[in-house]
Amino acid sequence: MSCSCPKNHFNLDRIIAVKNFLSKEDLITADNIIKSEKWTIGYPAFKIIEGPMTSSLIIELSNYEFFTVYLKEKIEQQFNKKYRLKRVHVNGQSYGQNGHFHKDIPGNYPTFKSTHKEKSFCLYLTSPSTCDYGGYLLIQVPGEDFVAAFLPTYNSGVLFPSDYVHRGLGYNKHVTEMRLSVCWTLEEID
Repeated sequence: MSCSCPKNHFNLDRIIAVKNFLSKEDLITADNIIKSEKWTIGYPAFKIIEGPMTSSLIIELSNYEFFTVYLKEKIEQQFNKKYRLKRVHVNGQSYGQNGHFHKDIPGNYPTFKSTHKEKSFCLYLTSPSTCDYGGYLLIQVPGEDFVAAFLPTYNSGVLFPSDYVHRGLGYNKHVTEMRLSVCWTLEEID
């Protein structure tokens, strides 16, 4: 669905933000799984759109049915769509660990073949208590001359086309917590 916006308006109908996505029990389970794993540094090899790469910490979550089946089904229910999972992982970013502009698909992961039906869903599992903490998700909207910015509010998520150029920013220097975002790359099934 798209809107016919006047030329002096912009259209974000392909980007959807949700709040209070998981139950308290689901948040505890996700947190326990992440705390049980070891972080690795960096990303798999993929094309950087712009700027130097600053490594985030990564945990691959594809071995956990909680993320690959249970939470994927919650995503499907939320957006009333069926998806095939391509990847799920958690990013950890501290102050100074800003991500780089990139696309999740196509072209960034050599093992993925794009159908141009891919969506990315980022779910935030931390939120500092300070007001101006940074950590935004920036999404370049194709055909527009601006970047949409989303606060990484605890238990909120953003769904957007995987071929949109985007980046996650680390929190500012006054925050000691790590910014955690669980990221699914999904292919919409007709």
